[in-house]
Amino acid sequence: MRRSLIPCSIVRATPFFESVDDMSRSETHGEGVHVAPVQMRPVSTDDVAAALAHVAVGVPLFAVLEVAGPEEYHHDELTAKLLAAGEHA
Repeated sequence: MRRSLIPCSIVRATPFFESVDDMSRSETHGEGVHVAPVQMRPVSTDDVAAALAHVAVGVPLFAVLEVAGPEEYHHDELTAKLLAAGEHA
């Protein structure tokens, strides 16, 4: 892509904060949730939409724009916090 003569830009994003709940639901097995302790930097869908809009109307980057949240979490710990907060909501 970087060597292509065709003007282009690619926007890649880390998982969305809004999708962490969906990911935990898909990993529910019996009475428990099994989520890997992988590191992630979840990002807001609003931030990704803003980056995408900026790139869409701008000059082609001929590159990849990475969009990630500012804080790093372990997926299992973030899921546990989300589930605990849901119990108290």
